[in-house]
Amino acid sequence: MRKVVGVLGDLDVDNDSLDVIHDTMDLHSQPAGPVYHPYAKARFMLANTSQSYNPDTADGPSQSTLREVEVEAEVEGPGGMVNSEWRIVKPGSGFHSSQFTLDSSAVGIYVLNLPESLAVGQAVECTLALVIPVGESLDGYAGWITISALDTLGYAVRDSFFLTVRGPQPRQTLDSLRVAPIPFKPHQNPEHDAIHFQGLSAGARVIVYDASGQSVWTATETGDGHLKWDAKVASGIYAYLVVAKDGASKVGKLSVIR
Repeated sequence: MRKVVGVLGDLDVDNDSLDVIHDTMDLHSQPAGPVYHPYAKARFMLANTSQSYNPDTADGPSQSTLREVEVEAEVEGPGGMVNSEWRIVKPGSGFHSSQFTLDSSAVGIYVLNLPESLAVGQAVECTLALVIPVGESLDGYAGWITISALDTLGYAVRDSFFLTVRGPQPRQTLDSLRVAPIPFKPHQNPEHDAIHFQGLSAGARVIVYDASGQSVWTATETGDGHLKWDAKVASGIYAYLVVAKDGASKVGKLSVIR
């Protein structure tokens, strides 16, 4: 940010901390598939600079409290520009997809824990979330996020960072494995197109067994953390085994109702 004569404030996004590296936030952790509500999130540090903490030493430090902190997003995806919106969430609160309804009003950029004001030297850890409609991939989103505020003289100060989403990625472990829908009711619910295994690690293998212990389906993750089984089998209870390449495993049961 270039200093303007008369401006007292200096607002910085720390461009090399948390999930912002070299002025870029890369959201690439979301696996593919419909079980998760499609969102990706990452953290950044927002500061009203001081002598002891001034991430961008080309200007600052600040000499003024900052107020009316706002977010502006210029992010474009496959369907065009993405709306921007911010919410204040108390420190320590996490981001959960249940906070957002699955309609068009939820689509956009959300910055959580955004402060209403910042004292000189105050730094706040914020979370940015990109929320998109169910059924759409997170691949192909990119643009700029700008945070602005006013100093005590009414001058605007701002800083920005680049946002990019490279697409679905497999998980590092099986800890976030999700299997749904259970029970699977293809003739009663039109949304039940398949049973989805999501949050898979790279190269994980999924095996489904019937009640007799016979394998009825097996497949291996191929790069996006997601496999789907059409479950064209008789109604009943089935067991699944998920085995990661490192030998870690998860087991569970699922049911098919026709």
